[in-house]
Amino acid sequence: MERSTGPLTLLSVIVFSCISQVTVANETGKMMTTATSGIGYDSNAFLSPGSPYTDYYIDYLNIVNATAVNTAITPQIQSGMFADLGLESRYFIDDTKDGLYIDYEFDGELYLDGNLSNASEYKHGFRLGRTVNTGRKSGLDIAATMDIDRNTYFDRDSGDIKHTTIKQSDISKRYNYTSMGAEAEWRKRTGRHDYRLIGEIESRTYTATPIAELDHTRMEIGGKAGFKTGKRNRFRIGYNLNNYHFSVRKALSTADALPSAVLRAYNDHRVDLSLMLRQGRSIRYYLDYNLKYRRDSFEGYHDYDQNRLKLRVLHNGRNLDSKLSFSRLDRSYAHAFAFDNPSQPGKTYGSSKISLEFSHIKMAGREWWMDMSYKQTDSNDLRYVYDRFMLKIGTDWDL
Repeated sequence: MERSTGPLTLLSVIVFSCISQVTVANETGKMMTTATSGIGYDSNAFLSPGSPYTDYYIDYLNIVNATAVNTAITPQIQSGMFADLGLESRYFIDDTKDGLYIDYEFDGELYLDGNLSNASEYKHGFRLGRTVNTGRKSGLDIAATMDIDRNTYFDRDSGDIKHTTIKQSDISKRYNYTSMGAEAEWRKRTGRHDYRLIGEIESRTYTATPIAELDHTRMEIGGKAGFKTGKRNRFRIGYNLNNYHFSVRKALSTADALPSAVLRAYNDHRVDLSLMLRQGRSIRYYLDYNLKYRRDSFEGYHDYDQNRLKLRVLHNGRNLDSKLSFSRLDRSYAHAFAFDNPSQPGKTYGSSKISLEFSHIKMAGREWWMDMSYKQTDSNDLRYVYDRFMLKIGTDWDL
C-alpha cells in the first residue's frame, strides 16, 4: 500500500513539544495555555464505502478521453488508533487581558498505524489581535490571521495517496494550504438581548499539483442576535454570507459537467435558528436549525440547498457533565449529477449523526473527557456512502 512521505507526524510532535516547554517556563502571568492529549479509535479512517460499486465518474472519463480504466471498485474499510493532540495559547503583549495579544492553536489527529498514516492531519493557527472596549457591555475584537493546514489527499477506497485517474499523477498534497487574512467581531449585550457582527477575509494558497490548484479568496459577513424568552429560555437567530472566488479552478458546465472557460465563483448563504430550553438547574435542551444554500455565479452546477436539524441535551451533574446530540442533514442539488456523469440522475446527499460526550470524569487524580459518535451518510453517488464510529478519551492540561 502506497503511503505519503514527509515530516507530517514528526513536525507536529516537535512543534507541540517545543511550545509546551516554552509555556511551562513562562511565569509572568501574561500567557494562558491549555494542552489537550488523547487517544482515539476510528472504525473507518478513510471514509470508505461499505460495498463494491461501479464508479461512473471513471466511466465518463473513459468516454471523454477514449481510455479503458477499470470502473469496478471494491473498497477496503480500515480501522485503527490515533493520537488526538491540541494546544491553545494566548500571550498578552501589554500584560492585560484587554489589549494586544498573540494566539497560537494546534489541532491534530495522528494515526498510530503506519498503514493509516495518510489519514493523519494537523493544523496550525496564528492570530495577532486586539480587544477594544467600545462602550458599556460592548467590545470589538480585530485580528490578523494565518493558518497552515496539512493533510493527505487519499483514495477513499484504498487509503493510498491520490493520483489523477488517467495519467496517474501524484496529487496527494492537493488540499494542503496556507492562508492569510483578517477578521473582526463586534459584540453587544443589552439587558435581555445580545448581538454580534462579524467580518472576515481570507486568501488561501494551495500546494501546487499537476491539476488546477484550489487557490481562492473568501470573504464573510454575518451577524447573530440572542433574545431571552422568559426567565430560563433563549432564542437565537443568525445569518452569514460567504463569497468564494477561485484564481485557477474552472466552473463546471451544467450540460456536460466538464470544466468551462469561466473561473469558479459562488456565494454560500446560511441562516441559523436555535432555541434553548432549561429544565431545572442541570438540564438544557437545544433545538438547532440550519439552512444553507449555495449559488454558483456561472451556470449553477454547484448550486445546492441544505437543511440541517440538530437536537442537543446537556446535563450538568455534580461530578459529571454530559451532552447527547442527534443531527440530520439533507442536501439537494439543482443541476449536479451523481458521479459528475451526465448519464446519471441528479445528485443527492444526506447524513445522520449521533454523539455522546462526557466531561469532568475523575480518574487517576485528573479530570478526563470522552467523546463517541456514529455517522452514516446516504447518497446516490456511491463514492460518498459510508459508516463511521469514533471514540476518543483524553485530558486537558493548564500550563
